Amino acid sequence: MYSSPDTTAEHLRFIAAFKSSLDSVTLNSPSSSSSQRPATPTHDFMRLLKKRNKLLRVYTQNIDGLEGVNTGLVPVALEGVTPRSASAVGGKGKGKAKVEGDYVQLHGAVHAVRCTGCDFVRAWTDEDGEVFASGSVGACPQCEERGASCSPCSSIPSITLYNESPPSSSALTIGSVSLSDLSSSPGPDVMLVLGTSLKIPGFKKLVKEFARSVKSRGGVRVLANREEIGSTSEWRDVFDYQGVSGRSLPPSLSSAPTGPHALSRSQFSATRTPS
Repeated sequence: MYSSPDTTAEHLRFIAAFKSSLDSVTLNSPSSSSSQRPATPTHDFMRLLKKRNKLLRVYTQNIDGLEGVNTGLVPVALEGVTPRSASAVGGKGKGKAKVEGDYVQLHGAVHAVRCTGCDFVRAWTDEDGEVFASGSVGACPQCEERGASCSPCSSIPSITLYNESPPSSSALTIGSVSLSDLSSSPGPDVMLVLGTSLKIPGFKKLVKEFARSVKSRGGVRVLANREEIGSTSEWRDVFDYQGVSGRSLPPSLSSAPTGPHALSRSQFSATRTPS
């Protein structure tokens, strides 16, 4: 996307317009009871899980941050992706990381910008919006303050595109978070995967790792989508139930184990996956 001036400008203008539209809904909505509610019923479900102490973590491919709007959920700070004001990952050693925060933004966040040279991340400002809307990249304030020049050095939206690798530090942090969740006690005993095509390699790997962990605990693994996923054979042993909008969950799910939940992304035909 950043391979040429034309595609860079087009991308930045699109992200600026998207951020402006998002803000008009989440920040400037009329004062009403609906404006104080989570963005969707799915986000409200996340709120309920946290309120009942049933939520272990949300792993989201979304960049809009709606998981944290009127839900009480807090983002996990990913190095090189989110500003330091978010909840952080601490500790060292395999499986020893102490993770604070409720949702992990796997593809970054549109509310932040980062330097392509030094990976400094800060909150998105109105000035950033104006610069990106003009099709231009911004300057890195940290590099300017130090009188240094990164090579290359520019501030861009802190999001990871599907054909890009995440900043090297964030890849390690995402791995630390997932390892911490997988090795936690008592650990996840329900996995809900909601509203995803399951085509992104990194996310597919994450889902399969959690699926094995939940199965080892005798838990339940559910996929809920608006449409069928592509390769059913690949996912036959990953999910116990696969749902498509329009049909209801089978009664057997109502007795699913209770406890911490590994929850990922947003919206239900439910059928028992054949053995």
